[in-house]
Order: sequence, then C-alpha cells, then structure tokens
Amino acid sequence: MLEIRTERLRLMPLTLRQLGLYLDRPQELQKELGFPVSRDVLTERVQRALSLKLEKMPQADEATHVWHTYWLIVVAADAYGAGLAGFEGPPDNTGEVEIGYGMDPAYQSRGYMTEAVHALLDWAFQNPGCKSVVARDTKKSNLASLHVLAKMGMTVYEEVGDALNLRVDREEFWRVVGRR
Repeated sequence: MLEIRTERLRLMPLTLRQLGLYLDRPQELQKELGFPVSRDVLTERVQRALSLKLEKMPQADEATHVWHTYWLIVVAADAYGAGLAGFEGPPDNTGEVEIGYGMDPAYQSRGYMTEAVHALLDWAFQNPGCKSVVARDTKKSNLASLHVLAKMGMTVYEEVGDALNLRVDREEFWRVVGRR
C-alpha cells in the first residue's frame, strides 16, 4: 500500500471502506489500523466533505483512488491519526487539483500540517499531469491555514467574501520549498 513518510509523519490513503468507518464507526477503524484516530478532526465541515467523498468515490476509477480519498496524517511518535488531508480528485484538463485538510486541535501549532501539506504537494507535483494546486474557500480569519499555504508558495488569486482562493504551480512550489 502506498504511504508517504516524512520526518515525523506517516500519510496513509484511506480506502473507501476506511473512510466510511472513520465517519460512522471510528472505533472499528482504530481496531483495523492498530492505533487511535482523532474524533476531534471530524468537524461538521469535515463530516460533510467525507460524506461527499463517500458518494463520489464508488464511481471513480480505482487507479485514481489516491487523488479522491483522504490521507490519514499519523503522528509517528504518538502512533495517532491526528488529521486528514487530500485532494478533490485527479488533476483536471488544465493540470489543477484542489487540496483540503483538517487537524485535531490538540495537534495544531506544531508544524504537522505544514509537513503533511508539503509532502502531499511534493507527491502530487511528481505526477506529470499535476501542474498546479489550489486551496479554495480558505477563511481570511483562518490565519494558521493561510500560513501553511503561504509556506508552500501559494498566493491569492481570488477573494470571495470572507474567503480566499490560493494557488501554486509546480515550479513555484519547488522554488519555495526546494525539490526533494
């Protein structure tokens, strides 16, 4: 199974069944994985996003599963599933993908999300079909998320009410963060 490892994290793409377990029966997911997962990351917004993924993913091509699912962000030192991050699907015909993420409040402000987003963007940009990554509807008041995105080289391309849409292309990402 595909897994991305960083200095402090493991990113594991969840199967369709595992996404369902996380939403409805997290204790069964924990038993299957062999470690606890955060329930605090399952905000109303994340639950809606999970439900939408569960509706769309059965129709998706199995080969693009990793682009559709959420990746569990596991803090290696604690063996704890502290967050979720993922894309809205594979790159579109312009080479663009959208990223979204959430972290257990107890694990925020430790650099874990920056590390996870960096790893996912690096992975995505290694795919020749991925030319840019966007983050849509990021609240202007969500300074922590805006900080993570800025560290990835993302810049605002659109303002919509109290939210910002940001984008970074492959070359800018690798220029800002350095290519692995």
